[in-house]
Amino acid sequence: MSLACALAGLRLPSQGGEPIEGRLGAHVALCLACQAEQSRYRKLKLWLGDLRERAEQPPADLALVVLPGNDPLQAMVGSPAHQVSRTTVAAAAGAAVVAAAAVLVGIRLSRAA
Repeated sequence: MSLACALAGLRLPSQGGEPIEGRLGAHVALCLACQAEQSRYRKLKLWLGDLRERAEQPPADLALVVLPGNDPLQAMVGSPAHQVSRTTVAAAAGAAVVAAAAVLVGIRLSRAA
């Protein structure tokens, strides 16, 4: 890995896959490894944007399920709670994927340094 590749590796995450200007941009235009890295950041940016669009709206009765009143056990057994459970699991899974992506980007940055 050349010094230019290392510098590009530090700069690419902040660019989100967008082209880099100047001499470093000229290096990326010629270096297949840097182009592949730039492509990965572009795909990650698109994937994260898609994830935001796929987020589900919470159910209208969410407050009633979360604050069930007198019988919390009944609220967990009833069908609205099952809907909330699926939504909660989907949201948690999405958050885990985003956290994993952030960790991977952090590892990449620490390796590039």
